[in-house]
Amino acid sequence: WRPRLDLRGRTRYTLAGEGGRINAYDEAWAITPSEALLQLVRPYSADSNQPEMADTSVAARNGREETESKLDGGANSEFAERTESDGELPRQRGAASDVSAGRDAKLQNEAGAEQDGELTRLNEGESVAEHWAGRMQGKPPPKPRVFLRQAPPVVILPGFGNDAIDYIAPLNQPNEVGFVSVLQRRGIRSAEVVPVRRLNWLNVLRGVADADFWCGRAEPTGPAFNWYLQAARTTVEQSVAERRRQPETGSLDLPADPRVLLVGHSAGGWLARSLCLDEEWARQHVRGIVSLGAPHLGPPPEVPDQTRGTVTSLNMRAPGSFLAGPRTSSGSFFYVTVGSDRIIGDSGAPPGSAAKTASDSYRMVCGKDAVAGDGIVPLQAAHLEGAAQVTLSCFHSIAKPGTSTPTDDWYAAEPVVDSWLDVVQLELRKQAVRQLLPF
Repeated sequence: WRPRLDLRGRTRYTLAGEGGRINAYDEAWAITPSEALLQLVRPYSADSNQPEMADTSVAARNGREETESKLDGGANSEFAERTESDGELPRQRGAASDVSAGRDAKLQNEAGAEQDGELTRLNEGESVAEHWAGRMQGKPPPKPRVFLRQAPPVVILPGFGNDAIDYIAPLNQPNEVGFVSVLQRRGIRSAEVVPVRRLNWLNVLRGVADADFWCGRAEPTGPAFNWYLQAARTTVEQSVAERRRQPETGSLDLPADPRVLLVGHSAGGWLARSLCLDEEWARQHVRGIVSLGAPHLGPPPEVPDQTRGTVTSLNMRAPGSFLAGPRTSSGSFFYVTVGSDRIIGDSGAPPGSAAKTASDSYRMVCGKDAVAGDGIVPLQAAHLEGAAQVTLSCFHSIAKPGTSTPTDDWYAAEPVVDSWLDVVQLELRKQAVRQLLPF
C-alpha cells in the first residue's frame, strides 16, 4: 500500500516580484474528492503504478474536469486555495505561504467580522464577480428585499469538500460578499459556520473500518460522518446557549425563540437532516432546516452510491420532512428545500463544459444525465416531500462550473438569497403564530 494521489488535473499560477515569486496558485482536479479519498485505501500495482482495483467511475471513463458526486457538496470547492490545518494533516501543496497565512487569519475572525484588506485575485486575467452594481467602485450593497425581524440564529453546514471560509470570504473575495455577511444584512445577526476545514474531510476515511460502509449500508451517524455531526452539534448548542443569554426581545408577530435555523449547502443539507435524527435534541435546538442544492435522494440500485448507502439509510430512518407536522411541547419544525434547473446535462457536450460536468454529476446522483439541475445536483434530488420547495435558476456553488472563477449567481450570493429567504420568512411567521396557540 503506497498512499499516493493521482489527481489527473492541472495547475495554474501567476508570478510576481523579484525572482518570479508565486503569488497565486490554482489547482483543478480531474477526479472527485470521493475518488481521491478512495485512492488512499486502494493498493497500487507495481507494474502499472495504478490502483489494482479498476476505476469504473463515470469520472474516470470520461476524463472530465472536476465533477461532484452526492458526497461532493462543495462543487468547485477544491479550486479554492489550500489552507493550513493547524497541525492535523499535511496541507495540500500549492498555496503560497503568505496567501495561506492571510486565509488563516480570516478564519480566526468572528463570522460577522468586517471586511479587512483588498480582494486578491486567484489568477491573472480572471474576472471578478460583481455581486451588486458598483461594488468594485466602492458602492455599498443595495437594500435587501427581505429583512427578518427577530431572526433566529443561523448555523451554516458546509458541503462536502468545502471549508468554512467558503461561506465567509469565498475564493479570497472580501467578507462583504460571503454568505455570512449576506445573511447579516438581512437581520440575521448570529450566523455561524460549522468550523470544518478542507482537510478535515479526510476523516471520511474512518468509514473504511466500518463493515456497513463497505457493504453500502452506512449509517448517517457512522464513523464516516459522525465527526462532522459532532462539530455541527457543538456549534448549534453554542448558538442556542448564546441566544438564551440575551435579553427577551419577543413580539406578537415573532416571539423570541433561542432555537437555530440550520442552512445546509449541498451535502450539508442531508447532513443537517442526519443531525436531527435525535428527535428530542432536534426539537429543543432547531426550528427548521433549509437545504441549498442538497442531494436528498439516494441513487437507483444500478448506480454506485458515492455515500456508501448513507443517504439511503437516512431516508429510511427519516423520510421526507420527518419532523414537520403537529406541534409538540418543544415547538414546531419546518423544512425548505431549494434547488435549481439552471443547467441541463448533455453527455455529448465538450469535456470540461458546464453541460458535460452536469451530465456526469447528475448520472452519479440519480442515474440520469439529460435532466435539469444546478450543474452538480439534479433538481429531482434536491426537494423533499412535505417541504416548502423553491426552484431557482442559479449555479451550485461559489465558482462557475468547471472553473475557479468566482460567481455571484449561486444559492447564497447577494442577488439570489432573497429568492428563497422570503419563503423562510413565511415559514418562520407561521411557526411563530403556532407558538402563540394553546398546546
